[in-house]
Amino acid sequence: MPHGKILSRSKCDRYLRDANNKSNESMRKVTTPHNDLFVQIFSSKEKAVAFLKQQLPLIVRQTADLDHIAQVESKHLSELGVTSYNDIVYRAPFKGGQPGYYLLIIEHQSTQDAEMPMRLLTYDTAVIKDHRKQGYATYPIPVNIVLYTGSRRWKHAIAFDQHYDHPELGAQYLHLAPFTLVQLSTDKSDPLYIDKHLGYCYAAFYCGRKGSKAYKVFQEFKAIPAFRAYFEKLPLKERIQAGTYIAIFTNDSEEELENLVTSIIINEKERKKFMRTLAQRYRQEGMLRGMQKERQQVAISMLNDHEPITKITRWTGLDQAAIEKFKKSTKR
Repeated sequence: MPHGKILSRSKCDRYLRDANNKSNESMRKVTTPHNDLFVQIFSSKEKAVAFLKQQLPLIVRQTADLDHIAQVESKHLSELGVTSYNDIVYRAPFKGGQPGYYLLIIEHQSTQDAEMPMRLLTYDTAVIKDHRKQGYATYPIPVNIVLYTGSRRWKHAIAFDQHYDHPELGAQYLHLAPFTLVQLSTDKSDPLYIDKHLGYCYAAFYCGRKGSKAYKVFQEFKAIPAFRAYFEKLPLKERIQAGTYIAIFTNDSEEELENLVTSIIINEKERKKFMRTLAQRYRQEGMLRGMQKERQQVAISMLNDHEPITKITRWTGLDQAAIEKFKKSTKR
């Protein structure tokens, strides 16, 4: 494989390590606003249990003690050594005190990935290895759920076996159960968006995938009487989570931001709390923008090394559209 015109592979590795030194430990997280919201919400045991009870396969719901799940640290490291914070892992014991555990892996995807089954196999292997290092004699059972919040319907295989030329034969030697795919409805009046526990989360993700039109889409949600009544009864914390996420896409429009604040809060006390949260988030976003430029440089280097876009997406945390744009610019 030819060397990149900007950085060789070894230089690329060193470049990223230098950019992510210990004094900037918080910047080592390959993160996006989408992943930040995902982690905020699904790190809550209450929210995770509600989601799992809705989405897990029936056999798992019947045998897993979901009332006693415990979050375990996710240690999925990319080949460049940067931690990817777009998944949450919970350990669930079997009902009735039976020996063993499920490892329930909730993966968030805002872009499509044809290699998702292979990624999940890699993740499953990593969490099983970590489980064994803790002294367990047997393997836990990994169960994968992918929450996909992209704008286009998922078009790729959800089962590892579908990638074989001869699926039935291949499954006899290496089989991975199909992951559960959760997609957002295109119908804003879908009951999904007024779900007691997670409706606001799904609605926020729907808005966020529209980018600069996020606020406009949120107003379309608020125009639906059922959603408006549901949203206004939410605890302040949940309204702020949704509002802070949507505010990221307002393109610094003061009028739009003010209108968004008015749509989220009920009284002046809530307004002050929301504005403090927004100010803190904007400071964080400012820090991340510096790291974003460095990731872009790494992406360009990898394109010059003719690395596949799916791999660049995993390593840098940049979305596929951005990488496609870089790819076109490098050909000029």
